[in-house]
Amino acid sequence: MTLQNIPFAVYPRMLFGNWFGTTGYALTASGHKVGQVIAVPKTGSITGVSIKLGTVTTTGDIDVQLQSVGTDGLPTGTVLSSCTVTQTVTATTDNNKWLNLTFDGAASHSATAGDIIAIVVKWNATASVLITAANQSDPDHNMGTAAMNFYHDAAGSGYGSAIARAMFGALNYSGTYYETPGLFPGKTGTAVFSTKNISTNDQQVGLKFRVRSTCRALGVAFGHHAQPGNRKFNLWDTDGATVLASINVDIDWFNDFEMGWIPFTSAPTLTPGWYRVCATPTAATLVSVYTYSVDSNAIREAFGVDAYYTESTTHPPTQESHWTDTDTDVANIAIVLDQIDDGAGGGNANLLHGKIG
Repeated sequence: MTLQNIPFAVYPRMLFGNWFGTTGYALTASGHKVGQVIAVPKTGSITGVSIKLGTVTTTGDIDVQLQSVGTDGLPTGTVLSSCTVTQTVTATTDNNKWLNLTFDGAASHSATAGDIIAIVVKWNATASVLITAANQSDPDHNMGTAAMNFYHDAAGSGYGSAIARAMFGALNYSGTYYETPGLFPGKTGTAVFSTKNISTNDQQVGLKFRVRSTCRALGVAFGHHAQPGNRKFNLWDTDGATVLASINVDIDWFNDFEMGWIPFTSAPTLTPGWYRVCATPTAATLVSVYTYSVDSNAIREAFGVDAYYTESTTHPPTQESHWTDTDTDVANIAIVLDQIDDGAGGGNANLLHGKIG
């Protein structure tokens, strides 16, 4: 086991960009469908999908399928490995609901990481429903010659041009959901993002996160959506009581959806376990921490974020019980790594991946 230098890596991942707000796409008549081109995240058997509904106005059925993608970048209509599921949705009751679906007949599709396929949701002659997609600024996430784009057939006459959206969802591998390039698993509506405000000295707000391999924490990365003012960033040990590293920061300017980072005064080595990285006021001024929300712990796990929001209830905290954690919120704070265990000699270089274990 040896620590090796790596290009700076922000861990866990932070969410920025114009993912703010959502749009519903209607399935109300024969031929109506939406298609999301995706890249398979993991070699294995895909047994189902997760998708997000919008408003359901008429109770009935929808079909959810895995389809191949043509040379034109569009879903072809050809179902892969019989992977389809018919799902009844209920008016009003299922509004804004996540559907975690398993394909009918225990069907599965054997795929290789990087394969380009599509998730298609079709009207099934009964249900009237909106399928939710997150706003984003650039739908054209290219991978090879294919692009992970969102399409809507609004009239049953064929897909139109790619839309600057990303459908909500994830792929299911026998009950474990994986983050899927092309899909977005955040919470719908304006509650996607929020701020946590504190003005009590030594109160901590931030992120509880897990590392799976020995690594070195060079510094802290943080969203600029925070009120200007003096603050300290602390990296807390697994006991919830010991500060491993810290840095004082005076933020004089901020802007939404931007990120900065700064090195700690020392760079501690972290072994596998759960840690916290938090902001705290160093004067009686407001400190804001940007967070985003997901609908469930499982959806956060599908996003590949081995972390969630944390704050102290005793200031400063001196034991693990002085913290409150919220696993459906994630703070936009992270650590910056510059070394990671190479796994030689039986080490466990398994830090960065798209699954919660």
